[in-house]
This record gives sequence, structure tokens and C-alpha cells, in this order.
Amino acid sequence: MKRILTLVLSLMIAMSMLIVASAEDTVNIEFFCVKEEVQDVFKEIIADFEAENPGIHVDLTYAADGETVLLTRISSNEVPDTMSLYPAEMTYRRLLDEGYIVDMTDEAFLQNV
Repeated sequence: MKRILTLVLSLMIAMSMLIVASAEDTVNIEFFCVKEEVQDVFKEIIADFEAENPGIHVDLTYAADGETVLLTRISSNEVPDTMSLYPAEMTYRRLLDEGYIVDMTDEAFLQNV
């Protein structure tokens, strides 16, 4: 499971890097997580990622009732750079239907991940 989470986080961070910054800038990326029980795992993954990528800082955000907070932020146009969701949940399907989640399967940059 840790490998899957690492891949997901890496993909999200890579996508954010392509969108928000050049290679010379220090990049701050917010990673919003809706599940409290995975915080420690994500902290380890983020620490490893930042050690390998010193120009990137990942801010881990979690709030109690994370799905509600996430939906509220999205509705007020305060969308986090990256987020962790679970496909079995209705929130995931809703965000997919509304275009906040996109399939990156065929993107060329994935060959570099």
C-alpha cells in the first residue's frame, strides 16, 4: 500500500510542478488529505520526497471532517494543489464528474515518474 501511496503522491506532485513553477524556484505544494489514519504514512512519504527534491516543499493539510472541508474549499475556489481521495467514496465520483480529477494515463510526462 505504501508503494501505491508513494506513486499517487509522486504523480500529483509532478502534475503540480508542471503547472505552477519553473525549475529554478522553490515550490510550495499543498497536499490535502481527507483521512486522519494515513497522516503518518504521508508524512514519511513527503519527507522522503523532499529529501530527494530540495527545491520542493510539501505542506500536508488535514482537517477533521476532511471531505466536508475539501468540498467547501473547492466550492469557494480554494482548491488544494494536490489531494488524496479514495475512489470508493462519493466525493471522488463527484469531483471526477465535475472535472476536478482527470485521467492522466496517457500523459507523456508519466514516463519520467
